Amino acid sequence: MNSNSKAHVIIPTHSAHDTLALTVLSAINQTLAPHRITIIGDGATPEVKEIAAELSRNHAVIEFLDKPKLKNRGEKYRDEVIKSSDADFISYLCDDDVYMPNHLEVMSKHLEEFDFVHPRPTFVNPDGTFFFLPSGIESQRIRNWHTLEPPRNTISLTGASHTIKSYLSLDVGWDAGPPEIWTDLFMWAKFFANPAVSTFTSPFTTTIKLMHTNEQRDLLSRTDLVQHWYNLTREPDQLASFLQHVETQFKENAFDNYLQSNRLQAVIVRRDELIAEQEALIAERDALIAEK
Repeated sequence: MNSNSKAHVIIPTHSAHDTLALTVLSAINQTLAPHRITIIGDGATPEVKEIAAELSRNHAVIEFLDKPKLKNRGEKYRDEVIKSSDADFISYLCDDDVYMPNHLEVMSKHLEEFDFVHPRPTFVNPDGTFFFLPSGIESQRIRNWHTLEPPRNTISLTGASHTIKSYLSLDVGWDAGPPEIWTDLFMWAKFFANPAVSTFTSPFTTTIKLMHTNEQRDLLSRTDLVQHWYNLTREPDQLASFLQHVETQFKENAFDNYLQSNRLQAVIVRRDELIAEQEALIAERDALIAEK
């Protein structure tokens, strides 16, 4: 990929009409302009249809696909969009998250070397605090971890990106998997199972992935929260300050994990010493009993 790479952003949606416009605007206003943005309406509500239709009228790169609700998450529609795309790579975006302005540019650079990539897993809590999930899918061990039972995943749909070529190399792309497995994880596992597909976790935070409960999703304050983060990512000084804070917190978390690991190791060593002492005492007791 390069500065001329064509990025196609896919935004699945159903009912998040309060945040959809800001989410889409974050995908439009990128340092690498998107070639195409497809809003997939999987049984979209009338409110979503109205907003998506207006966005498509106002921006030539946006298309809205008004589709009936499928049983799961509209995977069939995603597959159809990708197979008909004339872009170089796909990047996904949930309808209530936000891209930072350089997301597509950063993913494009990573995709010069790899086939499937995703941003550093950075998650923002409703109170503005954030946390990280350790990942690194360039490692076979970590890719394998994503395929174990019970289901586990560090890769959000928001920000995950892959080349069109690698997707078309799969025997099966997006489709509705078993109900006990998250649909995005079911898709990522297909990339991991293909030895010809190279994978990578970016060391950069390029998305605002907002965490919430089902109840919080329905609150009007959700719109204010997305608006806050959208505004922050569009103001260079605030964005720079935020990213510096992210890097500091990331290093502090890594250091805390190191300290906890060392403490745990010391506890394990002491436990083993106590077990050895206990076994020695038992052996000594048994020897005394045998003498009698």
